[in-house]
Amino acid sequence: MAAKRLYVKLVTTIDQFDERHNNWIPYAYALLASLFLALSSLLVKYNKEFPAFELIYWRSIFILLVTNWFMKITGDSTYPPSGTPTLKYLILRSLLSGLQSIMLFTATHLINLGEATILF
Repeated sequence: MAAKRLYVKLVTTIDQFDERHNNWIPYAYALLASLFLALSSLLVKYNKEFPAFELIYWRSIFILLVTNWFMKITGDSTYPPSGTPTLKYLILRSLLSGLQSIMLFTATHLINLGEATILF
C-alpha cells in the first residue's frame, strides 16, 4: 500500500508540474530521455567484461521485474486475451526488439563511443 501511495503522489506531482510549465515540458522530457540514452550508451561501451547477450539478458530481467511491480501497484493489466491478433503482434514486436537490442549492444562494443552514442 505504501508503494501505491507513493505512485499516486508521484503522478499527482508530475501532473501539477505539467500544468504549471506546459510550454517547455516536452523539451524537458526530450532532454531527460537523451541524457538517459547517452548514459546507457556509456555504460554499455565501458562494460567490457560482459558480452552484449548477457547485458541484454540482465536488462530484460530488470525491465520485467520493474514492469511487473508497476502493474501490481497500478492494478493495470496490459496483456490482451489469448488468441487475439494483438497478442501475436506483441510477441513479434518483442522478438524484433530483442534482436535489435542485441545488434545495437554488439555494435556499441565494437565501435568508438561517439559513433555508438549517435546509434543510440
